[in-house]
Amino acid sequence: YVKWEATAEKTALHTYTLTLTAEIAEHWYVYSQNLENDEGPIATAVTVERPWKAAETSLERGEKVEGYDELFGMNITKYKKRLIIQKTITTKENTTNIKGFITFMSCDDHQCLPPTDVDFEVLLP
Repeated sequence: YVKWEATAEKTALHTYTLTLTAEIAEHWYVYSQNLENDEGPIATAVTVERPWKAAETSLERGEKVEGYDELFGMNITKYKKRLIIQKTITTKENTTNIKGFITFMSCDDHQCLPPTDVDFEVLLP
């Protein structure tokens, strides 16, 4: 129900913007990285493997749905159709790629799938 793609763009010497794009099937949602607590859905998380340094925060955009969720009984932020996450990565000299994984949970209006990890690897421009 969710397909991820990873790309990177060079923004300065040894600095890249990592862009992770989720294409989300109709009637399904992926949750924000920033949820009000851990008692509901699993927040989306991006893990970048070493020796790179990733910014603590990530930007996210897409078709956002915010409000009270009956399924979890709390206010949440989720995305439908597409979620784009951008994270600044600083690499060491002669680095040729960025590797990591995305942890996410997807739900429709009636059910949720278990949290999933999706590996990514991006060759640097």
